[in-house]
Amino acid sequence: MAIQFTFHHKEKYIASKQWEDSLIRHQKIVEKAILGSKEKVQYANMLGWMDFKLFASNEELDEINTLSKSIRENYDVLVISGVGGSIQATLAVIQCLKTADFETVILGNTLSARAINSILKKIKNKRVYFINIAKNFGTLEPGIGFRFMTDYLKATTECYAQHVSVIGTKHSELHELAEEEGFRFWPFYDEIGGRYSGLSVVSLLPLAINNISIEDYIEGAKSLQEKYRKGKLVDNPSYQYALARFELYKAGKDIELFAHFEPFLEHVAKWCVQLFAESEGKENKGIFPTRASYSEDLHAIGQYVQEGQRKLFETFLHIDKLDDQLQVPVNDVEDGFSYIEGKLLKEINDIAYRATIAAHDDANVPCLVITLDELDAKHIGELFYFFMVACYMSSMLIDVNPFDQQGVEAYKSYMFTSLEG
Repeated sequence: MAIQFTFHHKEKYIASKQWEDSLIRHQKIVEKAILGSKEKVQYANMLGWMDFKLFASNEELDEINTLSKSIRENYDVLVISGVGGSIQATLAVIQCLKTADFETVILGNTLSARAINSILKKIKNKRVYFINIAKNFGTLEPGIGFRFMTDYLKATTECYAQHVSVIGTKHSELHELAEEEGFRFWPFYDEIGGRYSGLSVVSLLPLAINNISIEDYIEGAKSLQEKYRKGKLVDNPSYQYALARFELYKAGKDIELFAHFEPFLEHVAKWCVQLFAESEGKENKGIFPTRASYSEDLHAIGQYVQEGQRKLFETFLHIDKLDDQLQVPVNDVEDGFSYIEGKLLKEINDIAYRATIAAHDDANVPCLVITLDELDAKHIGELFYFFMVACYMSSMLIDVNPFDQQGVEAYKSYMFTSLEG
């Protein structure tokens, strides 16, 4: 199996018998989570992200690829308006894998005039294709992005609607608007929530435009699903990870720090924060997720991790093999760093990674590790499926609905009251 879960010195934090008992005891709670069955499964109406026939048929992938090729050939920049779970997975994959020079700009995730002004200046005099993502078209940030971009396209193009795709719920206001204006409409299925949409057209269309193989991306997720359905639950890495979180949570470890030693994994960590925060943070329950980019943050919050309150644990995102190779230069400058000259940076980075786990473990910080063999579209698809299944299981273990987010609406009622007043 290409993805691996490791709990460093697990027996130090969870007794072996407790772990084995827990593996068996909680199986009935989560065993149907890997099947995606609509029979007698809690929240079955929100498991569309497990049904690849629903959103990733060969016909739909071909349709996406055909439009994407045309966009790459006829436009200079892609502007995406979206916020929250509807955009995080896309940003994560692009940051990890993008090699083409096609420019992609994100709008609709901020209310800052300065930020939006900078984007409008950046795209000036360029051929722009615009994608608006909004399962709920009433969300203000992507609504503002939509307003600015449609205004821009009306002023700079003829038949402006030909330069627009919208991704939204069927029969919604956005769907009706698409039919009225002539936008290309793509369905954001009811059975898929925003933060579980990273394997659907919500991400597939922007990724294909950026020349990332969506076939490989989907294949990675599908292959892991197949392994999960054929394998034993006790050997399932998503289950082991979910259970490790649950046992640590019961022991008072209620902060999870997603850490990595590669800056291009920053948006993957950010996606993990989004996924777990919105899924578990309910009913005064849940682990608080945050993130750190090492080795830089070892010189900041690393101090707290080493010697602060013992309420946290770390989940490291690690890539085993990377193609990039770079040696530390050898020269005659007496700078005190002769002990590393000629060494590969990958070797030094891995030593820092292992040293960090050792130091934090010595300080009684539990360290969990999610390892991918290598970084490509297939492995990222596998990683996303791993985390979504784990989050579904983890939410079931603490008995909260992993698919709603009523708390997100609280600030909106105050905001809309002020705006409409």
